[in-house]
Amino acid sequence: MIEAMIKGEMDLEKLDKLAEGRLKEKKDQLEYALTGIIGPHQQFKSI
Repeated sequence: MIEAMIKGEMDLEKLDKLAEGRLKEKKDQLEYALTGIIGPHQQFKSI
């Protein structure tokens, strides 16, 4: 999930499908945590 976010994926449904383990059981909390703005300065980009 983190790798997808770093690559620029921001679709909550797609990120939700990448959840593993106990995180799958906490869908509402996950969506709440992922709601927000992640700009280029929060993403790691290799040059």
